[in-house]
Amino acid sequence: MQAFAWTAAAGFVLGQGLYWPARGHTPTQARHAMLIAALAWLAVSAVGTLPFIIGRGIPVINAMFESLSGFTGTGMSVLRADRLPHYLQWWRSLSQWIGGVGVIVLLLSILPPRHSALELYYSESREQKLLPSVRSTARAIWSIYVVYTGLGIGLLWLGQVPIWRAINQGMTAIATGGFAITGDSLMSSTPLAKLLYLPIMIAGAIGFYAHYHAVRERRPIQGWFGSSEQKLFWFILVLGALALAANNFILYRTSWLDSVLQWVSAATTTGFQSASLAHWHPGALFMMSLVMLVGATAGSTGGGLKMLRLVLLYKSIVWRLAEITRRPHEIVRLTFDGEALAKDDANSRVQAATTLTYGWFLVSATAVLVMTYSVPDTTPLQITIFDVFSAQSNVGLTAGLVGPSLSIPGKLTLMVVMWMGRLEIIPIMVLIAVALQRTTRKRI
Repeated sequence: MQAFAWTAAAGFVLGQGLYWPARGHTPTQARHAMLIAALAWLAVSAVGTLPFIIGRGIPVINAMFESLSGFTGTGMSVLRADRLPHYLQWWRSLSQWIGGVGVIVLLLSILPPRHSALELYYSESREQKLLPSVRSTARAIWSIYVVYTGLGIGLLWLGQVPIWRAINQGMTAIATGGFAITGDSLMSSTPLAKLLYLPIMIAGAIGFYAHYHAVRERRPIQGWFGSSEQKLFWFILVLGALALAANNFILYRTSWLDSVLQWVSAATTTGFQSASLAHWHPGALFMMSLVMLVGATAGSTGGGLKMLRLVLLYKSIVWRLAEITRRPHEIVRLTFDGEALAKDDANSRVQAATTLTYGWFLVSATAVLVMTYSVPDTTPLQITIFDVFSAQSNVGLTAGLVGPSLSIPGKLTLMVVMWMGRLEIIPIMVLIAVALQRTTRKRI
């Protein structure tokens, strides 16, 4: 308990030290909210290292990797979870459970309403409000989340998963985090347990807006299957699982359940592993790399680019072709999920999706290049690409690179892309831009 006491004290001192100097300053603008989000995730993760360092003497770099992986919902680990005491196993699970919804959303549900709440809400990659106010939206999200967590834990317990494992891995499954308290993730789990993890992971990958309409407003079809994004999610989930299961059965006679679980784990960005991926065919790893890159649905606990951006990019192609091929005097109507959009609104949505996609690929390419110099020369390129995509999309699956033996530059590279991926890059780009502006002004 001493480790948690020091952690609480450090968090309190850091929070007060940041709050009082800024009290009474100008209202929070969009760029301020972006800066707060970017730095808050680093600060929380840094404080989260203390239980590992104080309680177990774990090296700082490994403790920071584990903490950041937890709070960003990534699930990559450089520790042997089965050798950790129960309080550190619980700390890892709790960090992922909180990180699944987000540190900012948690604070907005507790703190008094402020004028800056909306900017902070959007800064954490949230795009839809469930209710009129940000505070009521944050509380509704947490209410749904807590109920789903309880249902997931109960489902695993009924499936004869040991209660301590059911609690910890039920929390990380709904958070699409993937931290396990075993040394082999789900490899030694029973077939029944593996089946039960599937609906929990899928529930976490569906946005809270969809859950709200499905549960609170009793419109399950419209909520879970109605939008273009949801349809694409289910299409990729089912078709990809069938394709991967067929591929692995033909090549290796791999169990269909392990193939399906790995696909769902990748598509929902959860990161549970039921098979060793190091020796899978490069084609299978490439398929999983692509689905990890796209990620889950918007407004969920999942990571990645999000299905919504993929749909918007597709719609932009359709709209552009319709504009080019239209007849004289014919008016092209821009619609999205039955909603008529003004041209400026449609262009704004497409521009935002394009900007993020471009930034995502730029970060991925840079990280892969850096990682090739941080791993042994004999490491196949597809393995490096797979693990980088997994880290950046906050998935947590690994094809063998991530572990205690990973070099310090490799760990630092993956930590950076985990952080950037969780905040969808833009807040970090704003942080870098502000830092460069201040450096330039000082030189002038």
